Amino acid sequence: MRHYASKQLVSVIIPTYNRSKTILRAINSVLNQTYQAFELFIIDDGSNDKTAEIVTSLKDHRLKYIRLSKNSGASTARNVGIDLAEGNYIAFLDSDDEWFPTKLSKQLSNFDRCDPTIGVMYTAFYYPRTYTKGLRYFVAELSGDISSSILYENPAIHPTSVMIKRECFQSATRFDQTLPACEDWDLWIQLSQKCYFGRIKEPLYLIHKDTNRISTSYLRCALGYRLLLQKHYNLISQNTKYLAHHHFLIGRSLLYGGRFREARKEFVKSMTLWPRHFPPFLYLAFSFFGRNYLGVVNRLGSH
Repeated sequence: MRHYASKQLVSVIIPTYNRSKTILRAINSVLNQTYQAFELFIIDDGSNDKTAEIVTSLKDHRLKYIRLSKNSGASTARNVGIDLAEGNYIAFLDSDDEWFPTKLSKQLSNFDRCDPTIGVMYTAFYYPRTYTKGLRYFVAELSGDISSSILYENPAIHPTSVMIKRECFQSATRFDQTLPACEDWDLWIQLSQKCYFGRIKEPLYLIHKDTNRISTSYLRCALGYRLLLQKHYNLISQNTKYLAHHHFLIGRSLLYGGRFREARKEFVKSMTLWPRHFPPFLYLAFSFFGRNYLGVVNRLGSH
């Protein structure tokens, strides 16, 4: 195994709920890492399938299984893991996704080489195409001081992609358990106020398609966007274009969820604040065609 300047412990946190069919794949992708100095927390958010049986059958002293008494959501499960973590770095993996073998080693190597102001290191990823076969590659464009740009839109920095210095979680920085969606975006906003972000353009994990993902629940997303805007309004409202875009995001989710009248109100707010921003005009027009054209709008949203 390669020598690292830090040779530090990584705390890996996998939140899970009724994912007995995929949890072993996720765990094995951690156990098969080329960097082996880690502790692995499986935080079971009250599963009632065979998750416990599968996890407890694995014999590895680094694996720690914690079962919560009731289902409280992924944010709660991740926060439990953060509180238990003893590593110098913390990394997350969703129980239906998988890391590539060099993910931890390459993130640590980048931390060793980068400026100490970098507290979050994220990577590119692969994910299934929505309407065709095969995989798509994606990498966010944000790095360095992202405290302003992160307020505009969630840059698709997925929890599975990040490795974070544990010291960044001081001062009660946690996933917001009150948010029904956008809890990852909220955490990036919190972290951007105290550290810089680094990125690796190489895809180092794979997101597997799952119809139960929170991102597919459009009305929950709309509520998440609303609550996020309320929480960070003082920051977001400093830039009129940012505020306009948030109203567009709320409207788009409402439109996908079939709430056409509510969506139009959000599009009008967005257009009023930023008249030269084209998407709200386009989506407002589509909102009058009804459910038969929702598939066309969804295709627009997937690009």
